Amino acid sequence: MNSTTNHNTLENFKNLKRATIGHLNHRTLFDGIYLWTADFISLETKTYALKCAQPVIACILTNTGSIKVATTVSETQLQLEPMECTIVKTNSDDTIFLSLKEKERYQFSMVHIHSRALYYHHFNSFLKSELKKEGRLFTKFPAPFILEHNNALLQLDNECPRDTLLAAGHVSLCLGKILDELQNNQSASRGNDLHFKEVEKIKSLAVKIRADISKEYTIEELCQYVGVSPIKLQYGFKGLFNCTAGQYILSLRLEEAVRLMRSTNLTISEIVYSIGLNSRSYFSRIFRRKYACTPTQFRTKLKGKTGTETTKIRA
Repeated sequence: MNSTTNHNTLENFKNLKRATIGHLNHRTLFDGIYLWTADFISLETKTYALKCAQPVIACILTNTGSIKVATTVSETQLQLEPMECTIVKTNSDDTIFLSLKEKERYQFSMVHIHSRALYYHHFNSFLKSELKKEGRLFTKFPAPFILEHNNALLQLDNECPRDTLLAAGHVSLCLGKILDELQNNQSASRGNDLHFKEVEKIKSLAVKIRADISKEYTIEELCQYVGVSPIKLQYGFKGLFNCTAGQYILSLRLEEAVRLMRSTNLTISEIVYSIGLNSRSYFSRIFRRKYACTPTQFRTKLKGKTGTETTKIRA
């Protein structure tokens, strides 16, 4: 690690690590891009100072825990809630402050993009026209669209070279999506953003759907349950599950159909009706689209495997 900025920040994070129970990992991804991943419980209420000797653009992506973020020149702190992202631009010798609460669990990732990195110039060219003052916190916005990548980052092994490559891929996708979000004005002013409570309601809705996949839902009923517009509902499902609400329900029904084929003697028609569908031909079509075979062919393969296993046991 040649960067003074990275060395200073790493030392500050060591102080943070001593005041937590859990994991706090650091890795170098590319020249000028560093990643910190955190999954811990804070042992005290405290503000930690992360010094930056050189200009840095920092992206903080949260899964759980509320973090107050500020910089040296910030007039106020910014409250970062779960499933939100903030972008912080610092000057030389600036400091990023993270305020944590005692006994609260935190899961977040922080990417530091140094001025020598290619990504820095991509972000900086956009931020220049938006920032009112150098060093200010730029913005925060709901980011369910990067939740999948952030979850993957938190689960990677810090010592495994393969996982460093995977981390680099996930971070690149995150940064690309964040930049796309900013450039397309998909921030708080757009009106389609989801607040934390709305995201939690969508997750609760997903659990409700999974509990009874045979139940028919209209978009109006789903929106009423969450309390959002159809556009925001689909935006939330896309971010959390990478599919629309309808696709999510259909995927669960197909998974249940496969489970029933494996574990019961129900006919295909019985399975179709038990998962909430009315047309066997429609079921066969969507099943084949996902599993590259018809339901009958799938069940035949299952019986063949079972017969082979039985033969092996008898032998």
